[in-house]
Amino acid sequence: KLRYGKIIFACDADPDGQAIKNLLINCFYWLCPQLLTKGHIYVAVPPLFRITNKKNEYIYLKDANALNEYRKAHKNEKYLINRMKGLGEQDAEELAQCLLEEETRNVQQLIVEDERSTDDLLEIVEGVAVPPRRQYLLEHGEETTE
Repeated sequence: KLRYGKIIFACDADPDGQAIKNLLINCFYWLCPQLLTKGHIYVAVPPLFRITNKKNEYIYLKDANALNEYRKAHKNEKYLINRMKGLGEQDAEELAQCLLEEETRNVQQLIVEDERSTDDLLEIVEGVAVPPRRQYLLEHGEETTE
């Protein structure tokens, strides 16, 4: 009874936006798990940085790793680095290029490979019990990239 084949979450690229994205995933997983298990949920990956090169062209970079790679590849060039604004603060052209136009946007499909371990992980990370979450964060905190 799906009305649409894709549901795309679009949140800011900063840590607050990532926290909101995780909460949305959690809500959908517990309220409508079939949407995730059947591959109908996607996440838009907005850029975190915008480079303005010497030709006054924009280059959008999704994260700090992409920025470091850009710096290494263009170390002898002049350019300006801007941190992207929240989605609600972007102008229409920027929003279209980064999130709406299929040719230029970056969208990732969420796939649940193992429902049992996904249930367990979400219960630890988003559940009511604090000690298992604390232990999990202590054991896996170094695995994060941002």
